[in-house]
Amino acid sequence: MMLVVEGQLLLTEGDFPQAEARFSDAHNRAEGIQEPFYAAEALLGLARTYLSRSELEAASSTFLEAGRQFQQLESTDGDGAAMLGVAQTLVGQEQWDEALEHCEGALVRFKQADDQLGQADAQLTLGLAHQGNDELDEALNHYDQALTLYQQQQQPLGESDTRFERGDVLLLRGDLDAAMNEFSKAIALVERVLKTLSTPQQWSTFLHQYAELYAQAVITEVRLNEDEQARALLTSFVRIAGLPPIEKYLKAYEDSLPTSGENMTEEEIRANKDLIKRLRQIRKGL
Repeated sequence: MMLVVEGQLLLTEGDFPQAEARFSDAHNRAEGIQEPFYAAEALLGLARTYLSRSELEAASSTFLEAGRQFQQLESTDGDGAAMLGVAQTLVGQEQWDEALEHCEGALVRFKQADDQLGQADAQLTLGLAHQGNDELDEALNHYDQALTLYQQQQQPLGESDTRFERGDVLLLRGDLDAAMNEFSKAIALVERVLKTLSTPQQWSTFLHQYAELYAQAVITEVRLNEDEQARALLTSFVRIAGLPPIEKYLKAYEDSLPTSGENMTEEEIRANKDLIKRLRQIRKGL
């Protein structure tokens, strides 16, 4: 059904209100003409829209309902997609072990259906769940598998998401250069897709979804003492998407840096104060 396809496109572009409207319309029409498969597909799209907006309870219940309908239709692939959706909501709720369990179940179904893209999404989500559990080696292993599958399927946004998460693990390990390399590759992939969109409004809406990626890259550049590159990166984002989407992540990072405490050395306090000062200068210089 065309409405489902339109909804999926709008979801990719980050236009969540319009995506929700398309999926709702598609669901109502599919039920009206008794097309249960399209009704389940529309529910799946609705659940993904809720998840993208971090409406986790609504997403979870809608994924579960879609899964029940796919099971009745004996759709292995659809059941896997719904199960993976539940896993993604569990990641959002930081219920790591339950997320891993649902991911493994989804992966089995995707392999049965020979769904390579579904397997890539499952591997990425498995990585997130292991990372949440502080199992960084396991997380990197799953991210590597996801990256290979996304590249094989020519899915730049999936590859970008995976590179962002890999970079996050590398940051946790203190490898700033390797992390920045991943962030740069992730941003290049996002901007490649950005160039396929037609209007400034679409560019802005799409780029809002990647504010955290750009913020992490800006912060990492500053930590590497590459302030001019950080400023250029921030300027390019703000020119298209505005300051507020990225500013909240930059401010949250600044606020998270301790500048006093018995367990901190004078050098650590001085370094954190300097980092906060430089980040603020870059923000306020726009």
